[in-house]
Amino acid sequence: MRAPYRGSLFWRVPHLLDLQTEWFVATLLVGKIPQHLVAYYRQGVALQCLGRHSDALAAFSSGLAQDPKSIQLLAGLVEASMKSPLRITLEPTFHQLEAMKLDKSPFVIISVVGQELLGIGQYAAAVIVLEAALHIGTCSLKLRGSVFSALSSAYWALNSLDKAISYMQQDLTVAKTLGDIAGECRAHGNLGSAYFSKGSYKEALTSHRYQLVLAMKCKDTQAAASALTSLGMQIGILLQLISLMPLREDFNQMMGTHLDNPEDKKPIDVGTCSLHTVHGAYKTAHNKSRRPRSKRREAIEEMKEKESEEANRSRTILETVNKFKANKRKLLQQAEEEASALQTEIDLEKKRLRHVNPVCHVYTAIGDYPNALASHKQCVQLVKQMGDRLQEAREIGNVGAVYLAMGEFESAVDCHTQHLRLARRLGNQVEEARAYSNLGSSHHYRRNFSQAIAFHENVLRIAQELGDRAVESRAYAGLGHAARCGGDYVQAKRWHERQLDMALASRDKIGEGRACSNLGIVYQLLGEHNAALKLHQAHLSIAQALQDRAGMGRAYGNIGNAYSAMGYYEQGYLKCVPIDGTSCPTEVRGGVHKNRSVMYGLLNMTGLARAPHEAIKYHKQELTISKEVNDRSSEASTHGNLAVAYQALGAHEMALLHYRAHLNTSRELKDTAGEACALLNLANCLSSRAEFAQAVPFYENYLMLSQKSEAKKRKFLQQAEEEALALQTEIDLEKKLLKQM
Repeated sequence: MRAPYRGSLFWRVPHLLDLQTEWFVATLLVGKIPQHLVAYYRQGVALQCLGRHSDALAAFSSGLAQDPKSIQLLAGLVEASMKSPLRITLEPTFHQLEAMKLDKSPFVIISVVGQELLGIGQYAAAVIVLEAALHIGTCSLKLRGSVFSALSSAYWALNSLDKAISYMQQDLTVAKTLGDIAGECRAHGNLGSAYFSKGSYKEALTSHRYQLVLAMKCKDTQAAASALTSLGMQIGILLQLISLMPLREDFNQMMGTHLDNPEDKKPIDVGTCSLHTVHGAYKTAHNKSRRPRSKRREAIEEMKEKESEEANRSRTILETVNKFKANKRKLLQQAEEEASALQTEIDLEKKRLRHVNPVCHVYTAIGDYPNALASHKQCVQLVKQMGDRLQEAREIGNVGAVYLAMGEFESAVDCHTQHLRLARRLGNQVEEARAYSNLGSSHHYRRNFSQAIAFHENVLRIAQELGDRAVESRAYAGLGHAARCGGDYVQAKRWHERQLDMALASRDKIGEGRACSNLGIVYQLLGEHNAALKLHQAHLSIAQALQDRAGMGRAYGNIGNAYSAMGYYEQGYLKCVPIDGTSCPTEVRGGVHKNRSVMYGLLNMTGLARAPHEAIKYHKQELTISKEVNDRSSEASTHGNLAVAYQALGAHEMALLHYRAHLNTSRELKDTAGEACALLNLANCLSSRAEFAQAVPFYENYLMLSQKSEAKKRKFLQQAEEEALALQTEIDLEKKLLKQM
């Protein structure tokens, strides 16, 4: 009979081994069998029972790094966290993650635990946990950057400067990729401090110079002051080192002369030489050390009186310096106490903001806009209490972005206007450009394209003043979209060509792909289908090279549409097929199914389809995915498409069912255009069944809604013109004041 497994025996009979031995056995198992997840679990439980909570969390995290899908290890990690001193801070965070359905994500859970360990000073355990999170990985660059930053702080605290610098450099790379100027500035500051501690003064100077330039660019006075302080300190140290070089040379020369003179057995009068040296008389001290003994006696007598005078003067200076130091020490102590109290208050507010701010963006990402709105409004109140005007402007802009996503365009315009005014008062052109861009998007969604173009032109002006190519490229994209939707395809083509030129000049492959896609759509609208097809194929090549699945999905869809516009419906269908439902992100699959269903509809009309009901099949798949990703707008339009398909097949009952769903969803979204379309389609469907009495109310509601929409549009345009005029007046006044100054 085979001998029983030793680790299992000890676990089942606890009295055979104490907890310390159980932890030792589990450690041996982990070392010998890395894939043995039971060993990680036992090690974590044993460490937890021994009261070594940080090490227990590290053990569970290491196991999850080996197998991120292990439910047992994830549950063990959460349970160990709840039984550790971190419970007070982690419990509310875990509840929030559970509400957002992120409590099963090992990367998110481990990252949160690792950063809390870092916060309480458990640096060694924090390193293990955070590196386990990196091993699991995430597709979010922003989340990965936060882990890099935390790891650099942990290694810095452990005095592992090389590893800290390595993670700081990775954090810097992520910030550059995301276009996060503030993050890039912070990363350069950290690198400068690390290089300085290592004694690499040239590299430290370079990093702090970059920090200063970026801080000036984003108008961050605190970061600029920190960079200037660091630069001043480093330059001062270098100057001190340079000034000490002559003293070292003279001392070496004096010692060499004394050792080479065998007749002079009396030691050098160090006091006399030192006195001359202190006053910078290096040559005098050197010459005196070389005189014979007889002559030196005379020199010493001559110097006694001067030495006494110098000693008295030095004593007076020393007393003055000591008094100054005492006063300075007292003032510094008072300043430190006040700064400490203020910093404690700021840290508390920042801690609250740190817990709330990431949650805001997660709510927005999953489409939970009411909670996102409430969280961003809470952030606005927090930054107001902190007195951080720049962060207040950013958070107000975030509130406006949520309003825009919810379809509440007037509230969005109000928020972005406040964002713009604050940015202008602070003189922060980066935030000013962001506010103008958001205002352009808000007016674009209101179909006020002329006003949208005016705001995007302001973005372009600021981008050119700053020399920021990324912002300039976004401005060209916004101008092109507005011109295209306004029907000015020729001007849209010019803007998107500039967008492409800018992407090529800055070697931005992602921007190049987007520009090709936008240009392809414009060429298709102009009827230049061959040129459009080439541009969409170029976009596809770039997306494939970057392994951008979402971009590939869009490119395939656009190629399919281009083929269908040229009359090649079969090729159009085939181009919609390559991105399969199982091989691309959920949010892309809905668009792919939509393109495939359109292709089937066209194939049915031309008699080329292999199955007449395939269009409905793919519209149903699109509807399912729209519901999965909570895309209500796509859900509404898909109901409309299904209704049209059913009506074409003569299935009027199903058509009416989907028309009503389209109507109800459009009303929930406050989508006036969608509601009007659904009302008209319902009326037409009922009329085709000769149910005229039931169709009349829908026709009447359609007419009433159209008239109301037109009146509301005129009112909104008038308000927009008034706001633009007031804003332009304010800008003109500021320019006039600047000229007078």
